[in-house]
Amino acid sequence: MPIDEKPFEAPKTGQAPGNPSRKRKPKKKPRLSLFSKKEKGERERAPKKAPRRRGRRRHGRMTLNYLLFGIVGVIILSILCYAVFFKVYKIDVTGDPGEYTAEEIVTASGVKMKQSLFSVDQKKINTLVIDQLPYVQAVNVHKKFPTTVELEVIPSVPVGAIETEGRYLYINSAGKILESEMPSYDKQKYPLIVGITVNTTQQGNYVLNQNSEQIIMLDTLLKAISASGMENINLIDLGNRLNMRIVYDNRLLVELGTEADLDYKLKFVNNTVQSNMSSTAQGVLDVTLIEKWGVFHEADIWDMPYLFVKSSVALNLS
Repeated sequence: MPIDEKPFEAPKTGQAPGNPSRKRKPKKKPRLSLFSKKEKGERERAPKKAPRRRGRRRHGRMTLNYLLFGIVGVIILSILCYAVFFKVYKIDVTGDPGEYTAEEIVTASGVKMKQSLFSVDQKKINTLVIDQLPYVQAVNVHKKFPTTVELEVIPSVPVGAIETEGRYLYINSAGKILESEMPSYDKQKYPLIVGITVNTTQQGNYVLNQNSEQIIMLDTLLKAISASGMENINLIDLGNRLNMRIVYDNRLLVELGTEADLDYKLKFVNNTVQSNMSSTAQGVLDVTLIEKWGVFHEADIWDMPYLFVKSSVALNLS
């Protein structure tokens, strides 16, 4: 009998020829690598690194510990410096104590031996000394480590006397009362000041507020007098805001007007007195206005509440 022959069928994809039941595995594409086989093996055998997060935590803890130790160290050092080191063992008084001794300045300051230098307070010392010692204007405190405090004294200088109820008091340029309840004052050294309202006569206080108009006028006039070089001023009259007046050498009344050009006015007066006026001339010199500068009037009696001087010689400025 003839043998039935089956038609030839091509093997399906994935089957090996001659073995239709076995599937052919697809070939794997080779992986591209930047490392050689040797380098790759060494990388695989290398120990794995610890996670970075733990290292950061440890570093942060160490930094915090160092910071805490530093703060504690600073605190301990500060306590030692305040309580053990840098204590006062010497107090120097410099500047011009004026009416007071060095011991009086130190006592008024309140600074004690073996006191910590860090506890010495400039503002407190200045207030204590000024309140107790009127003739002191200010105290500058200098700390000289490790053991010395220097008290630099700036004196308060009297500029004139004020009469109130038959008694006299000395004031400085700010109106501070340096001395009060005096039966008289030194007329050769200080001028009499009139026209200032006195609210108190208590030593160490101010006759008026330091910012009051009369005190500002006084300070301005005194500075101008000093700048002009004039001396031997016997009286300062601030009663009229628009016409300040002074008496020179107890024989010449000078009318100054307002503060306008005050420096120049007084320099003119001083030059006139020194160069163009007789040493015995008496009268009124009016420099209140520019067009009237240099006008000299004879006066039988000056219109001043405290001075009554008859004129004898007229001044010729021509």
